[in-house]
Amino acid sequence: MKRKLESDILIVDDEIRLVNNLQTLLGWEGYQTRRAVNGREAIDLIEAQPPSLIISDIMMPKVDGYQLLAYIKEKFPHIPVIVVTGFGSIDSAIKAMQMGASDYILKPFDHGLIIETVARAAEESRRNWHAALRQKMVATVSGTLSLDVVMEKVLELSKLGTGAENGSLFILDEKGKVTQRTLLAQAESPETEREIIERVMEKGLAGWLNKNRQSVLINNAKEDERWLDLPERGYQVQSVIGIPCISRQKVQGIIVLIHSEADQFDALDLDFLESIAAPVAMTIENARLFERERRLREDMVALYEIGLEIASSLDEKVTARTILQQVASLIKADSCAIVYRNRGDKALSSHLNLVFQEGEWREIKADGEQHLSADYPILPEILAGKKMVVKNARDPNLAPTEKAWLEGRRIQSLMLHPLLWYDHVTGLITLAWTDGDRPFTARDERLVVDLSPQITTAMENARLFEVVAAQMAWVETQARELEDERRKLAAILRSASDVILAIDRQGNILLANPALDQAFEIDCQLILDRPYRTALQNTPLLDMFDRVRAENKALTLEVKALADRTYYANVTPVSNMGYMAVLRDISHLKALDRMRVELLSTASHDLKNPLTIIL
Repeated sequence: MKRKLESDILIVDDEIRLVNNLQTLLGWEGYQTRRAVNGREAIDLIEAQPPSLIISDIMMPKVDGYQLLAYIKEKFPHIPVIVVTGFGSIDSAIKAMQMGASDYILKPFDHGLIIETVARAAEESRRNWHAALRQKMVATVSGTLSLDVVMEKVLELSKLGTGAENGSLFILDEKGKVTQRTLLAQAESPETEREIIERVMEKGLAGWLNKNRQSVLINNAKEDERWLDLPERGYQVQSVIGIPCISRQKVQGIIVLIHSEADQFDALDLDFLESIAAPVAMTIENARLFERERRLREDMVALYEIGLEIASSLDEKVTARTILQQVASLIKADSCAIVYRNRGDKALSSHLNLVFQEGEWREIKADGEQHLSADYPILPEILAGKKMVVKNARDPNLAPTEKAWLEGRRIQSLMLHPLLWYDHVTGLITLAWTDGDRPFTARDERLVVDLSPQITTAMENARLFEVVAAQMAWVETQARELEDERRKLAAILRSASDVILAIDRQGNILLANPALDQAFEIDCQLILDRPYRTALQNTPLLDMFDRVRAENKALTLEVKALADRTYYANVTPVSNMGYMAVLRDISHLKALDRMRVELLSTASHDLKNPLTIIL
């Protein structure tokens, strides 16, 4: 395995031969080195590019080792410093250690001891470097609630800390499904990314990490069955390191880093990643909660606005179109349909059948044409269950009949949601994705569930308005017809010579015609809705109605009117109304009768006188 040192070793000494020997020795061990002949030159090199480790002599011109050490501990405290001192000068080494030096080397050099000391310091350097990265990562990600920023920063700093060439950060939801994935380098096309995610979560290392909740270090991926080799990645993988990021006993994310060469990661890298796992998990959770709250606020506003929009019209078809347009816009579905049935009907689309597809409306009216999900294999069970059902064509557990139905219509994801009105299924809303592989999310499902009561209420209100409008139209028609009949009746009453008078069961006058004024000098308009005992007082009509109300049966009688006129009255009880009286003027008949009597009397007298003479 190659030694893990992020940068190089700076050797500071004014003895050129000693520096050359150290550089040669460390070069054999795989370390990169630079040199400086005094403390002043070393400071310039450090400020230009900080090294990972410094080996410095103590006694040097211009700036000595103590001054250089003090400068390093003030400006770059994470860089380990090994001091070099002559044999017998142990006091200077102790002083340097007290000032913060990591270790010391005595002259003349013991090569084995030098390698061991440098290895310890190099490990310390890496630990310091990891600690600095961890601190930077925590400060960076804790200062943002953007999940995208968190993912990018975590991967970027993980790469710096481990030397990885590529890697992925998976974000998981409550059900353990991947909701987001960020790559260090985009080596896959968008078309294959979804398929790769599904495969690695099912059979690959990411799925293993999620299931086992353990960190893993693999330095020969070809011999480890946990690593799923995917040719479509387009690159070879030899070294792999991965950790689950767990918060509150839930895997919030998974980090997987890779390298094309073997043996590129070690225990220090694993320690580093494990040390950032908890804060990363908490940051992911906080960012996701913030994102969820933000979306909830946006969704609440959207639902409120949609509720106002769909309630703004009482036209059924306009309401249905508005519902489909708003739902398709909110969920971003490319096909949306709503069907509604009349109460008591079995056919789901007996009342309304609208489809919003590819930005266009289509109303299905033909008897032979069915709605979007009419022949879905388990539609009767869905309607009977009265609950939402979401199907995905890529679901391995999907029934063959359902899979064939979806594939036959090129539908990738399907959502069916029965619309309930007082526990009665009045309709069905269908959402479908036909373009790409976008499954419906928990948010999509929640939005449709939250919106469905408003949809059903708006549709029922629109339908009720249609019924009321039809009833109002019928009432208006009947009113017009009654008004026509009233006008005809009024014309008949005005032209009638008979007196027509009607009272209700309570004794209030309902009807009177102008002939009443001529016969009894009573204004027919002024007495309407007045009690008959007040309106008809001091007339024989009062006794007439008193009698018929007391006997509650039809009667006929003669009634005296003004100018010594006589009327023949026919008074009849009328069910559900009151009493109706029709008075006909029979004064001329009375006069004729008197004339007949007088004629007979005169004739009888004339005949009687001659007979008396004869006798």
